[in-house]
Amino acid sequence: MTDWLYAPPIWFVLAIVIAGIAVFIYANARTSTQGRLGGVAIALAGVLLFVVGRFVDTPLEACVKRTYAIIAAVEAADWTKMESLLNNNTSVMNFRGAKEIADGARKRADQFGLKRAFVLGQDQVQRQNVIDVVVSVLSEQNMPPQIRTTWRFKYEVRSDGILLSEILPESTGELSADQMRQRLGK
Repeated sequence: MTDWLYAPPIWFVLAIVIAGIAVFIYANARTSTQGRLGGVAIALAGVLLFVVGRFVDTPLEACVKRTYAIIAAVEAADWTKMESLLNNNTSVMNFRGAKEIADGARKRADQFGLKRAFVLGQDQVQRQNVIDVVVSVLSEQNMPPQIRTTWRFKYEVRSDGILLSEILPESTGELSADQMRQRLGK
């Protein structure tokens, strides 16, 4: 139900606005003040639905934005920003906690000479209160020059906010998850 409120299809919003306009025109021809007000109310409800859908993030959208922000912080070597986007009990392979993960990422970025990282594609799945965002990232560094990796960001939606619980490497055509763990482990 929240998808229809926070991410309504554009055809649905347009249908409501057009219905409101049609009621207004019909009521105007009959000189019905109540009908005109009803038509305006229906059209405004469609506009309100559009505004809510564009300016309020669902938990799924918030998780995707946070994932992209973490990747951007790594690329920019903004370790303070990266640390602020992680939770204290987030884990990445053998690293646990925001500070330890940011320090490990800084060390690996320096070790490999990370120059750029950008998302090639992403997918997301929401099951009840668990959201998985899977991103395929192409990174440019000194050695090897380019590599594609895939990461699963596991989020938990709680009453007190969204918790990033785990970031897991996944196998790609270039590297297996075990190879990634060996290269990036402590």
